[in-house]
Amino acid sequence: MPSGSDPDAAPPDPVSAWLVRGGEEAFVGGTLSIERRDLVLRGEGEERARIALSRVRTARRTRGTPVIVLRVDDGVLLLYFVEPPRLSLRGEAPKLRGWDRVSGDRGLARAAGMTRLRTAGKDLRGRVKEWERAIRAQAGSTATNLRPREE
Repeated sequence: MPSGSDPDAAPPDPVSAWLVRGGEEAFVGGTLSIERRDLVLRGEGEERARIALSRVRTARRTRGTPVIVLRVDDGVLLLYFVEPPRLSLRGEAPKLRGWDRVSGDRGLARAAGMTRLRTAGKDLRGRVKEWERAIRAQAGSTATNLRPREE
């Protein structure tokens, strides 16, 4: 069995993280931990999200970013290890051929957010890989289609 794939191994230390449901802008942040085969996100003393690892079908670290994409029974969840950038702004002007009608400022804000993600991806690479392995190991003990990714 490859390193990091033991479902009985100690879980990684709790870490700050943000959870986003695929296709939505809203996110919830807090401290991420693994508790009794569940991913748990807590903030300000309360539980904000709980995901049974048995629901996870795939877990993949997005290369070059501090993001793990979780495919679960009912959709996709994105697990960010830095605060997610705002990729769209409410009330923003519609685009015309990829350019903002009003100004290019919004595009610059998006680009800056993506640059911040890439930079954090380099800094947090080891920690994100550790969490990816732990999620795969725990979910893989209940979902047979998850196998440790060869590095």
